Amino acid sequence: GDHDVHGDEGHDDEHDHDFESLGEAVKEIKSLRTSIGDDLAKGEGDDAHGQMLHLFEVLAATEKVIQAMEESDAKTESTAAIESLLDDFSSVDATMHGGEGKEMKDIAESIDNAIATLEKNAG
Repeated sequence: GDHDVHGDEGHDDEHDHDFESLGEAVKEIKSLRTSIGDDLAKGEGDDAHGQMLHLFEVLAATEKVIQAMEESDAKTESTAAIESLLDDFSSVDATMHGGEGKEMKDIAESIDNAIATLEKNAG
């Protein structure tokens, strides 16, 4: 029906990141990380950068989910993992803007470790 026509319009503005759970947030982080890597590999810097901005929103939303958790080791570890991801991706973002930063391959292991920590604590 006609209602499909505008299906994707304004999607980016309304696409909120109120994740129900840490597990849901981690899936989104992983998917964006893959997209960014693919775009960069294809030399599509603009696309990669768009995905990167989306990722920063997702990381901020993930941090909110973590802050709502009970005080625990899981919360402490997860908070550190998000900080680590923000640092790593900010560094790649700097490189995208022609500044001093890292490439995705430089931070791959660090990102893997942070994501593994989040997955472990997501239950």
